[in-house]
Amino acid sequence: MAGEPLPEDDTPPKGSTYGTAIALTDNGSPKPNGRGGWARVHDVDAVIQDLKIAVLTPQGDDPLRPRYGRVLSRLLGSSVPSFKTELRRILLFDGRVAAVPTIDIDGNPAVNRSNLDVTVTVELREGEVATFSFTPRTFA
Repeated sequence: MAGEPLPEDDTPPKGSTYGTAIALTDNGSPKPNGRGGWARVHDVDAVIQDLKIAVLTPQGDDPLRPRYGRVLSRLLGSSVPSFKTELRRILLFDGRVAAVPTIDIDGNPAVNRSNLDVTVTVELREGEVATFSFTPRTFA
């Protein structure tokens, strides 16, 4: 579950609902586990990592899922309500997300997107609520 230390063999915790993914560093590279393999994220942490990737991936970059990711023109220079609408669309595209009740933006995407701090709360299909933050500096 979120916040629990990983077992030595990186197996998912008992009762894991949302699966496992390879943990990524801030620059998107696989994170080594110190034992010759890759570190893993599990369950809700795996969903959050996937959601951050979706928000930072330009739509059309995944040839198998052409509607996956963000539409750059809907975010660059957009108003706060437009930014939130597009962000909500991206997050709800993931079938594990039931709702996006809050999106808080510190900054104005129409003025200076390089200094935005975004905090999102999502409700997942199994009832979990998760909050995560990101800085969309890669939109530039």
